[in-house]
Amino acid sequence: MTFLGLDYGRKRIGVALAEKTLATPLTVLANNPQVTRKIISLYQKYRSHAIVLGISEGKMAQETREFAKLLKAHLKAPLYLHDETLTSYEANLKLLHHKKSKRRKPQDAYQAALMLQDFLDTHPKIKPMLE
Repeated sequence: MTFLGLDYGRKRIGVALAEKTLATPLTVLANNPQVTRKIISLYQKYRSHAIVLGISEGKMAQETREFAKLLKAHLKAPLYLHDETLTSYEANLKLLHHKKSKRRKPQDAYQAALMLQDFLDTHPKIKPMLE
């Protein structure tokens, strides 16, 4: 199965792709009025089976849930919510060993990959959370 992982942010949305059991960073999208269309295009391009949307805490969690509803209204596909707590910290640690130029780029796609990998590792039996 192929999954598209999303790390939602007010300015940017990190995108990761998992084919079978390994998640990798894919791209970073600007969070603007065209972002839903771009996500749908990526979903179709990679023939994904589902979307995994990282969810944090507090006010951002509520914004992420609203974004999930928007996606669900435009895309008839399974959508899962998965905890993304500490993915930015973890991505920063992992990128310390890379060149400075790579560390300066938006890390949202790396955060999406970490969240998606955690989802794959912790959900042997996957059930849609939003339908």
